[in-house]
Amino acid sequence: MQLRNKKADPSAVPIEFPILNAARAFAALWVLTAHVTLIGAKPVFILSQGYLAVECFIFISGFLMMLLLCRERSLNLSSALRFYVRRFFRIAPSFYFAIALYVIFRGFYIESLARCSDVFGSVSAIPGLGAEVGWRSVLWNLLFVHGFWPDEATKIFGPAWSLSLEMQFYLVAPIWAWFLRRRPYLAIGIYFAVNAIANVLWSVYYGRGLLASFPFPSFLPNRLFLFCWGGACCLFVIERTPHRRHLFALASVGAAILLPWKSLMICLILIGGVLFAVLSPRSYHRWGGRFAESRVVTWLAEFSYGVYLYHVFCLAIASWLLIRLGILSRQQPFALPIYFTTVIAVTFLVSAAIYFCVEKPARNWGKRLSRRRLDAPPMA
Repeated sequence: MQLRNKKADPSAVPIEFPILNAARAFAALWVLTAHVTLIGAKPVFILSQGYLAVECFIFISGFLMMLLLCRERSLNLSSALRFYVRRFFRIAPSFYFAIALYVIFRGFYIESLARCSDVFGSVSAIPGLGAEVGWRSVLWNLLFVHGFWPDEATKIFGPAWSLSLEMQFYLVAPIWAWFLRRRPYLAIGIYFAVNAIANVLWSVYYGRGLLASFPFPSFLPNRLFLFCWGGACCLFVIERTPHRRHLFALASVGAAILLPWKSLMICLILIGGVLFAVLSPRSYHRWGGRFAESRVVTWLAEFSYGVYLYHVFCLAIASWLLIRLGILSRQQPFALPIYFTTVIAVTFLVSAAIYFCVEKPARNWGKRLSRRRLDAPPMA
C-alpha cells in the first residue's frame, strides 16, 4: 500500500485500504456472533458486546468519508450533490429492502426467534422484536430519522439505528471535512464540545441523560467525535506532516476523554493496524497483509453491509430450518455450534444474493447519476 506523495493532491490520494476492508469484514462477523451468543444464552464478555464492532464501523466511516472528500478538488454545491447521490444509492436500496423484509415477514421473524430463545433458555432480547410496527415507524425509517427517537431506533430491526446515524453524518460530512482540513484545531474543539454536551444531555452508555436516554448512540452529536477521530487519522495517513500528526494526537486525547475504555481500546487496535499497514508495508504483508487482501476477505468485506443488515433475519431462518428438521432441541448437546454454523451459511447466502441483485446495481446506478467513478464503502 504505497502512497504517491505526502501532499493533499487529489489525484494522489489512495482509495483502497485493504486493512479497513478486513476490519469491516471482521466487525460484521463480530456483530453476528454477538447476537448468536445472546440468543444462545452463552454470552462471552467482549465477544457478545457487538456495539464495540459498531464503534469500529463509525471510526472507519469517518476515515473513509474524509478519504473520499479529500479527492474532491473543491467543495461546492455540485460536488456536494454528487456526494449525496453516491451515498444515497450506496446505503438506501439495501436498507429499504431490509425494511420490507422485516415488516412483511414480521410474524415469522418474531415467532422463529422466540422458539429459538425457548430452546436455548435465553432471556436476552434481540433488538427489533418489540412493539407492533405502524406506518409511522416505516416512514421514519424510510426517511432515516428513526434514530432521533429512542423507541423508534430499533423498532423494526436492531441494526437500523446505525443507518440513521450514518445518514445524519453524511448530511454534514462535506462541511465537517472542510472544517477538519482547513480549520483543524477549531474543528477539534467544536466537535469535542458538541460531543461532550450531548453525552450529558443524551446519555449513551451510562444512566439517563438530563433530557432523554438513547439505548444506542443513534443521535449524531453523541458520536460526532468518533467520526472526527477517524477523519483526523485519515488526514495523518495521507499527508503525514507534523501538523497532521499533532491534529491526530489531539483527536486521540479527546477520544480518550469521551469514549469508554473498551471502545477506546478497540479503536486503538484498529488504528494500530492501519498505521502498521501504511508505515511498514513490507512487515504488514509478511504478518497478515496477504490474508487481509485475499479474495475471501475481500468478498467478506463486500458482503459486510448485507451481513450487518440481514443477519438478524437470518437468525430466524436458521431457527425455523433447524427446528423444522428436528436438529435444534434442548436435548442436542451441540445445538449452539450447529446453530452458529447454520446462521453463518444462511447469512452469507442471503448477503451475497442481496449484494449482486440490489447493492451492486444500485451503487453503479448512483455512480452513473453522479458522473463519478469514485466510491467508498458504508459503515458496514
